[in-house]
Amino acid sequence: MKQVVQSIGDGSLRVVEVPAPSHGAAEVLVSTTRSLLSTGTERAVRELASASLLEKARARPDLVRQVVKKARAEGIRQTVRSVRTRLDEDMPLGYSAAGVVLEVGESVEGLSTGMRVATASAGHAEMQVVPGLLAIPIPDNVSDESAAFGAVAAIALQGLRQANVEPGGSVCVVGLGLVGQLVTRLALAAGYDVIGVDLRDWTTDMVTLEGGFGLVERGESTTATIIDRTRGRGVDAVLVTASTRSSDPVMLACDRVRDRGVIVVVGDVGVELSRTPFYMKEIDLRFARSYGPGRYERTYEEYGVDYPIGHVRWTEGRNIEAYLDLVSRGKLRVADLVTHTFDIEAADKAYATIAQESWALAVQF
Repeated sequence: MKQVVQSIGDGSLRVVEVPAPSHGAAEVLVSTTRSLLSTGTERAVRELASASLLEKARARPDLVRQVVKKARAEGIRQTVRSVRTRLDEDMPLGYSAAGVVLEVGESVEGLSTGMRVATASAGHAEMQVVPGLLAIPIPDNVSDESAAFGAVAAIALQGLRQANVEPGGSVCVVGLGLVGQLVTRLALAAGYDVIGVDLRDWTTDMVTLEGGFGLVERGESTTATIIDRTRGRGVDAVLVTASTRSSDPVMLACDRVRDRGVIVVVGDVGVELSRTPFYMKEIDLRFARSYGPGRYERTYEEYGVDYPIGHVRWTEGRNIEAYLDLVSRGKLRVADLVTHTFDIEAADKAYATIAQESWALAVQF
């Protein structure tokens, strides 16, 4: 089967032929029909892999500390050998897709062969092995094109849940790329007053067309408009979905959120922050972790042990399920976000598009 991979060492991209994967007891084998490039995340991964070793070290000081710790424990020679081996490896790309179930592990419940499912944590490949709890049945009236947004939409939904805004409340979404657009549409579907802020006018226009209030970022004048729209109070929550090394989006959010409001960091932004604005308003700063509860937990993702709904209402799997339900009921549309579609053999063109085309939002294989 074909799979999209990139070299960890130099960032080179390839479509390779690999053996069909085999699934475990808590997994399902899925034939992929559509997969979605997460433009922000995958662009960042590509840029980091293509960087020099020194640039990689500067970008990921946490990994440098791990290498130093390993060198102290195992010696420099063994550590260098391990690092070189790691850099020579290929890394699969992609994590949000849709497909048809081919085989089901013996401990997986609720799935059967032939079912269409939205999947998370697999890659851009003709076949995927997916944790049973992250293969979510697709309603009959939802297309594979829309279902492939499932995992990325769950990230947006988890960020919105972290904001914990009550009915009738207001949110400001800063950064209107793919995840930002999904956050605004989910917030509108929930009935919130939604303000979308971005550096580009066409992305803010999309928010306005969907029923929100789009604003091009102009610093203090944008803040003044937000304060005026919220009767001088500020929004209940700001969700930062931008991607930048600057801490400005978070610091600006302090001026735009109400007293004792919430700022949720969803995107990859700088967090070199000044204490005073947070203290004076007693702002609650939160970080959203990927698709939701269960993410990075081996018992959930590898062993298929679900959290009881009475204890954890919205797991990562149930977040994907909620997204699919909203699309099925006509409360949310995403098909218009798809700007480019490629065959998997044209992976190089797809990644060149998200790197070079400023208007590329949702790109799919």
